[in-house]
Amino acid sequence: MDDILDYTEDQATIGKPAGNDLRQGMVTLPLIYALQEQPLNGRLQQIHNVLNGTPHTEEDILSIVKWVVNGVGVQQAQDDAAQYAAKARESLYHFSQSADRDILDELIDFVISRNH
Repeated sequence: MDDILDYTEDQATIGKPAGNDLRQGMVTLPLIYALQEQPLNGRLQQIHNVLNGTPHTEEDILSIVKWVVNGVGVQQAQDDAAQYAAKARESLYHFSQSADRDILDELIDFVISRNH
């Protein structure tokens, strides 16, 4: 979820500016999905420059963030997170009902729905 929040939230919400992973040269799942599924529209060089520390602007980073958010990258990563949460919950329900299981179940909800 942290990788998704890096694209969808701002500094006031998560304590770091949107696109911080990009600034650090990190390729995360939302970007990977965007690169695989979306038309690049000339963004490949822009992405290369940002990830490799080649001269780029803040506008380059924000443009990439917007491209990932408005395309399939974030949504596919959210879908993956939801699927893994469902698998975790299914595995959890193999255990007898208990306070510990309830806490773990709540933790799944917390992780999947966090926004900061």
